[in-house]
Amino acid sequence: PLPSSFIEESRKKIIEILEKALPHHLFFEDQKDFFCWLLDVVPFIQWTQFETLPDCFSIFLICRPVGHVSIEEIYLNHLTQWLSPEKKISLLSFCHHFFYLEEIPNSDFFIGEARFLIKDQGLHYAIKSHLSSWAQELKFLLNHPAHILDFLTNKISAYPHSSLPLFRLFVDLIQRYPSYVERKIFNDLSCFFALTTSEFRIQRSIRSLARIILSHSLLRNELLRDIRIAPEKRHLFLRFLSSQLSFPFGNKTVLGIAIVMHLPTKNEYLDQQHILLAIQELFPSIYILNGSCYLSQNSTQSLYLEIEKLNGARFSFEERKKLLKHLREHLKERVETLVPTIFMNRNEEEIMKNILLLSREVETKLDMPQVMIALEKQTVEDLFFTVILVRVLKNHDLPLKNLFSHFCKEAQFLSDRIQIVGYLQKKYPKEANVFQLRLARSSFLRSDSSTHFYLAREQVVALLERMLGKIRDYTGGMILQQGERLLQLKKAFLQASTELLENFFYSITPIEMQVILPLTSLMSIFQEILKLAETGTFKMERFFNVLDKKKDFALAIVEGNDPKLREDLNHYLSPENNPHQTYVHFSIRLQGSLLLGYICLSDDKEEQEKFACSILQSIEEQKRKSQHLRTLRLNFQDWPYSLDPRLGGDTLSTVLLKTLYEGLTRKDKNGLLSLAVAEKVDVSKDLKNYTFLLVRLEKNLKIFK
Repeated sequence: PLPSSFIEESRKKIIEILEKALPHHLFFEDQKDFFCWLLDVVPFIQWTQFETLPDCFSIFLICRPVGHVSIEEIYLNHLTQWLSPEKKISLLSFCHHFFYLEEIPNSDFFIGEARFLIKDQGLHYAIKSHLSSWAQELKFLLNHPAHILDFLTNKISAYPHSSLPLFRLFVDLIQRYPSYVERKIFNDLSCFFALTTSEFRIQRSIRSLARIILSHSLLRNELLRDIRIAPEKRHLFLRFLSSQLSFPFGNKTVLGIAIVMHLPTKNEYLDQQHILLAIQELFPSIYILNGSCYLSQNSTQSLYLEIEKLNGARFSFEERKKLLKHLREHLKERVETLVPTIFMNRNEEEIMKNILLLSREVETKLDMPQVMIALEKQTVEDLFFTVILVRVLKNHDLPLKNLFSHFCKEAQFLSDRIQIVGYLQKKYPKEANVFQLRLARSSFLRSDSSTHFYLAREQVVALLERMLGKIRDYTGGMILQQGERLLQLKKAFLQASTELLENFFYSITPIEMQVILPLTSLMSIFQEILKLAETGTFKMERFFNVLDKKKDFALAIVEGNDPKLREDLNHYLSPENNPHQTYVHFSIRLQGSLLLGYICLSDDKEEQEKFACSILQSIEEQKRKSQHLRTLRLNFQDWPYSLDPRLGGDTLSTVLLKTLYEGLTRKDKNGLLSLAVAEKVDVSKDLKNYTFLLVRLEKNLKIFK
């Protein structure tokens, strides 16, 4: 035990701090009256006044101890970091004690005094502006000790006290609805403050901000559930929130949209511009409010934005119902796939070869200009087509540069070279032009932000014919036939999605089959796709398949999200394994799922049966293989720091390391210590030496087998 003089010294110090901390105007009739007051007011925070500078400034805290955390560390850290986040405070001294009152059972108390030096007017102003809110924040934390670490871990330094009302609200929700609101919502709160501006938060009420954060949290739980079931698919959830914005001139009601999504590949992308285009597909007169959007990207993506009508009117119930019904699938279709650019120098030898080839096609002065068109490159804003044009130059013909500069506003003409490559009748020169046409890419964007190459090329041909009259598109014969066949399909399915039809048609391989396949066969196949889109049955079963035997062909449609199944099917139906039979392939992404189509072009029943058996055999073999696979799926908010057990000491890495490595011992299902890599443990009599006998390698190999 300590000498009594030490205890007496501590007692005097506690009384001294109490006398300085307690207000002087308080009057108590007896000790019991004081004790009752003390129990009612703790946690109690008081501070001294300061007027002249420089000066010393003391803050006192009296509270009950918090069992699982060090109250003195919480108090001091919270004081030094958040009382004046803009300016550093110089701590002169920190004195704290624990004491109890004999008259009150279980009456442990903490008392502390922190003394600071106020050097200048700037620090003086910073402390005065934050002191009251800082004290409220500390009191709230001490009254809710279970959430102290949550708050301090996720506190945003740039906005030290404005997060407290939201924190209080979420603490209340966790206590009332623990099954729905989890403690990880404090991570969402921290992320929200980091991504939004102060103007965004000022214009919205605390309740509106809480609904935004809570909506993302609840939607993310649904998203993670679907990811566990089908991680290879696109998943997207959304929720509509009515929000009232406050401005100096009045209030305005807008419609907020909270979105969470999982895009399975790294090169897929969806932002507010894609969302706006999807909404305007349903309601053209809608725009996104400036400054209302924020995006959080982690293992999943969370996005929030607010929309309004151009006339300022509110959204009706029917309009919200239409958005809720169609917007989710429209957004999935709008996902853009980012493709890395290709570095490739122009092949000048190929250009010269094509010039000579076209010049041979011009034999008389009445021949049409001969043209080759190729896509040179695309940027974020523009498309560049390289055009090789050979024509008979007559006296009245203007240079191409003059023609395009005077009569064409849709494209920019960029000349490369002009040369004479021969003469007709020694009188009429054959002029070769190599140039580029630059077109705005925005005119040819599809819903997923991909470029409609065929539409852009048609525009180039139309421009050339407008400038020069009838031309011969030397490399456009196949493209022309494709366009004619696609137009026939579009006329047959006027109510169907144009992009769905185009995706199906242009995915058909070999490419010549887009023209060779009879129109009735194409219509029949697309009709099956529309049935699947309407019923959605392919989303219910992992190894979904449809087999349909027609008079002239057999059709198989299978879910293609499993890469092993795709590999097996392509192997079974490859030309190497079927040299005397033609199979046609197509692929289409429908409602976030990849569907693969295979067509057997034969009216022979035996061939059709063989084709169907090959499909079913691949599926059954993959099913059998998948039954022996064991997949462990773990959901994490971020990547682990390291899978090296010497480095990965954080919580996230530890979870993975325990699944990858085995220690000498482990805890069994009852939480008791049991042997793992060690087969036997010998302990010396003095309990200082432990000898571990490891499991033999041969035994381990048998276990793994």
